[in-house]
Amino acid sequence: MTTLFTTSWDDGHPLDLRMAELLAKYGLPGTFYVPGRAPGQVMDGAAIRELSAGYEIGAHTMTHGNLLEMTDEQVCTEMVDSKQYVENLTGRECSTFAPPGGRFRRSQLAIAAAAGFNGLRTVELMNLGRPSLRAGLAVMPTTLQVFPHSPFAYLRNAAKRWRPGNVATLLAHARMSDLPRAAEALVAAAIAQGGVFHLWGHSWEIEERGMWSALEQIFATMRVERGRYRGVTNQELCKEVLRDESIAKPVADPELS
Repeated sequence: MTTLFTTSWDDGHPLDLRMAELLAKYGLPGTFYVPGRAPGQVMDGAAIRELSAGYEIGAHTMTHGNLLEMTDEQVCTEMVDSKQYVENLTGRECSTFAPPGGRFRRSQLAIAAAAGFNGLRTVELMNLGRPSLRAGLAVMPTTLQVFPHSPFAYLRNAAKRWRPGNVATLLAHARMSDLPRAAEALVAAAIAQGGVFHLWGHSWEIEERGMWSALEQIFATMRVERGRYRGVTNQELCKEVLRDESIAKPVADPELS
């Protein structure tokens, strides 16, 4: 099975334009999840249109609110309006959605599908598998966030979702004190398995923590391995699953993802 590589970046901060430049430098794909507004800065319409010329733009709600604190009606409004917002700005279909903070209820997957999305990206970490099909959606886990998580944070992330396989991946391949080395090991593991390496983060957080150099080292690793994987956007990754439902292995559905 072909190894796939994808990246996704949340919150629509103006520094996403710097991220796009780095992705272009290394010939890598990217999906940017942009809200209508957020606690921090958000790109204006002109910048989002500029970004959409080379990258996928996904929806990230209109208010960047916590879906767990909303009624189903409010969630539906957030999803429908954010999808329309992106499509009106870019003139392109918006078919992927990322809940702010990765917070959502299992029942809200059906709302996302009804809103017209075919993919939803979670914040599950240390997963090298393809998306799972739930409620008509391709639900995407991730492999690595560009953030200096503690080992406990990774273990808690896996335990919350009851993913012992993610713990095994953490123990076998991750190097918590050196994110580029962890990425290199995880990329090799994805290639060996014919799996998916999904890198994600926030450009504003990378700036705050001075992690641009570490990110570029990860991108350099991906360039070296380019002949051994296929780069895809989040939307393209979801379409792979929806085109062949047999790829999506049945999984226990956690309440939160």
